[in-house]
Amino acid sequence: MSVAEESREPLAGFSLSSLRDVPARELVIRFVFGALISTIAGLIALGFGVRAAGLLLAFPAILPATLTLIEEDESRTKAEDDDIGAVLGAVSLIAFALIARAGLAGLGAPVALVSAAAGWLALAVLLYLLLRGLAGRLAARCVGPNRP
Repeated sequence: MSVAEESREPLAGFSLSSLRDVPARELVIRFVFGALISTIAGLIALGFGVRAAGLLLAFPAILPATLTLIEEDESRTKAEDDDIGAVLGAVSLIAFALIARAGLAGLGAPVALVSAAAGWLALAVLLYLLLRGLAGRLAARCVGPNRP
């Protein structure tokens, strides 16, 4: 039985009706963190150029607020799991940017953006599978025949 079947929770989804369940305090926290990170990206653009600021935009602006709220509502472990996923996604966004930049010059926007999206998806899945495999090997070592 898979993890999704055990929890009976979909792996991904979107529901506008669930927005009503989000407390106003949580929305304010996310807004403030997002605005702060966007402001920092703008200041970096002014001081060091748009290329330096662009790398910061690969960082999800509301991630700090989201992780804080997940830790408060659920657990530190759940927040750490989401943090790892965000890092994998951000690293993959850097690949998206590099592929898009290379393709925009010669291939045109539609082909470049589709290629960049495919590159993002491929790298994100590859990183996830590598991390999952590494975690499985580490767990097997910890629960090996000579360990409890």
